[in-house]
Amino acid sequence: MRLAYILVISMAISLIWGLLVFAMGILVRFMFGSLINEYIGDAASKDDLPGAISTEGQNIMPITQAVPDSVDIGEWAIKLGSLAVACGALIVIFSITGFIGALKYIKVLLAVTIIILAVSVGLELYLFQILNNESTSFHDDVKAELVTKIQNEYKIESDGTIFTLLLNTIMLMNECCGINGPSDFTNLTYIERNNPNGATMFRIPPACCKKSIIVRGTGAAKAYEVLKQCAREGGEHAENINSKGCYSQVFQHIFATHGQWMMAVLLVVAIWSLMQMILSIITMMTPPPKPPERRRSSRAGSIARARAMSHPASHKPPEPVKKAFVPLSKISSFDHPDLTRIKSTEIW
Repeated sequence: MRLAYILVISMAISLIWGLLVFAMGILVRFMFGSLINEYIGDAASKDDLPGAISTEGQNIMPITQAVPDSVDIGEWAIKLGSLAVACGALIVIFSITGFIGALKYIKVLLAVTIIILAVSVGLELYLFQILNNESTSFHDDVKAELVTKIQNEYKIESDGTIFTLLLNTIMLMNECCGINGPSDFTNLTYIERNNPNGATMFRIPPACCKKSIIVRGTGAAKAYEVLKQCAREGGEHAENINSKGCYSQVFQHIFATHGQWMMAVLLVVAIWSLMQMILSIITMMTPPPKPPERRRSSRAGSIARARAMSHPASHKPPEPVKKAFVPLSKISSFDHPDLTRIKSTEIW
């Protein structure tokens, strides 16, 4: 029975962190933009993120300081948040079923708890793998989705497109280009105002050019000309562009700042859940303890007394014994002066 009490306490603890994991999943699922804002911070206001604005007011390297909480950067963010929500929900469910099942010794609830625990451990180990290793199918799918989003939505001039602003900011912050590299960008057309030559084809976005080609203190108009030439030439001067992809850079940053403690938490939760599974199996297979005989007999006596008091027996008072009169006769031995009465019979 002590194992059952240990299981009850462990389930109460699991319920607390299950709610925390559920809340984190909700944050990632519906407010991913707030996490991005924490990452980019006030990058756009720093001096090392140059601007590139033409004399006509065209900005070929727009950046942002913040994004909306509900920013759309692909289905992968929704999937990641949904995985965290599902993990937290499973922890909460098996904590409740395990708590009641161990406390009341209900084998059906303990069996359900074991099944949910097994699914939860598998999901926790999957999240651990996502955080620990970039070379997984999940990350490959994310990269492919983001590359498709670049080719469909990225523009030299943002026109208010949040994705363009965010990607430029990340590329400038990490001195990287695209998701996997410069080859992610195709058909970059830039139409310059008051230019008789019409549209200009860029091979790479200006944000992929190294900041070192811009002389410190150079005005935005001069930076515009330098970056426009760099974007137009692209790989012809590989020394002027950033060839590393941004996905690996961001992944390494997240791993260095948050990844280790997040993996430690997931690993502890997974081990804890495995121990709970073992305890649940042992508790379900152990028969409930029998109460001591003394307690049982005293309880039976109490029940009998209670029943006797609630249904008292009806006793009638005993009827008085009726005695019949039996006359007694004998010869009298009384000496009487009257001789006629001598030896007469006396009746009493």
